[in-house]
Amino acid sequence: MNISLGRSLFDADRFLRIRVKVRRSPDASEFMTELKSIVDGSWDQNDLRAEQRFAALKRIMDRLESAENGDRADYAWRQRCLDTREHVTFQAQEVDRAGRVLSVHDSSAGLSGGQRQKLVIFCLAAALRYQLTDDDQDVPAYGTIVLDEAFDKADSQYTRMAMDVFREFGFHMILATPQKLLQTIESYVGAVTSVSNPTRKQSLLSNVPFEQVD
Repeated sequence: MNISLGRSLFDADRFLRIRVKVRRSPDASEFMTELKSIVDGSWDQNDLRAEQRFAALKRIMDRLESAENGDRADYAWRQRCLDTREHVTFQAQEVDRAGRVLSVHDSSAGLSGGQRQKLVIFCLAAALRYQLTDDDQDVPAYGTIVLDEAFDKADSQYTRMAMDVFREFGFHMILATPQKLLQTIESYVGAVTSVSNPTRKQSLLSNVPFEQVD
């Protein structure tokens, strides 16, 4: 993920780097240890070891079932064990080309609306590029992203910023978006197809050509 982030500037002469901190509760740590003991090794070991593994698995399944049936204590335990947000925290660092940390964000607190939006969309684009790009590639070989109801509730400034980030990361965007945003995204797209369904019985498609006007 950080290799992907290191290929595109986050700001002037700054890159974004993500640092992960483990913060598991004692319950979650014990849960992970028990899971590891259950899956490690093979099931053709001696009978005593197999019974111990089965007993550990049964304890976990009983508590998960109890949580499903409304036991508050076991429900809270399940949340602590299964919700990965309870296991780790993420820190965003702005670093220079030499790797020196210039700014640290433990959350979006203290950031302006625009800064907060840029941080979120930049991490999203980097995560997608990490999934879609090989290690030796700068941009995805095939990186088409389809966004349904894209930027429906966003203002024009945020929409342009998000499109700039996606373009910087080398993505081909297909947007399903309200017509009110056409003027905002016009410089980012090569073609527009308008979809209408006035009678709710038949969808109509029409291509909208772009013309160069002096």
